[in-house]
Amino acid sequence: RVRTNTLGQKARLMPELVQRVAAKAVIETDSGILILKPSAIDANPKWHFPGGMRDEISEKIEDTARREVAEETGIDLTNEVGKVLRVGEWPGYDKGEHVKILAVFYYYRLFGKQAVRLCHEHDDFAWVDETTVRQYTANAEVYEVMEQLGNHA
Repeated sequence: RVRTNTLGQKARLMPELVQRVAAKAVIETDSGILILKPSAIDANPKWHFPGGMRDEISEKIEDTARREVAEETGIDLTNEVGKVLRVGEWPGYDKGEHVKILAVFYYYRLFGKQAVRLCHEHDDFAWVDETTVRQYTANAEVYEVMEQLGNHA
């Protein structure tokens, strides 16, 4: 699309982006940090942290993280309080439209063995550390967060 600005010049319009708010969970246990491999229904085949889009504006953002983790992995974070690690922003594609995603990453340290029960959105999972994460083709934020956590991972 092209429009004319106030000086009479032609200017190309950028495709309109819709903002989406998401939450991601960085879950650490004695086994490592959990990453997920998306199934073929996802346009992005790279490994990532559990998480997803906030469904309703009234949902607290950390509740989004807890809900998504329960849906994607079966891990219950209801009684856990996460620590905000970082906020990320990137272009994406959601429900057929170009979007800009704003995501809050929460860190959870869980004790004991965690059973993972994947939903149809994911084909596999792995518990990784700073060294083993490089064996996986992951989204950039996975490597960045692992580096940020440093010796804690």
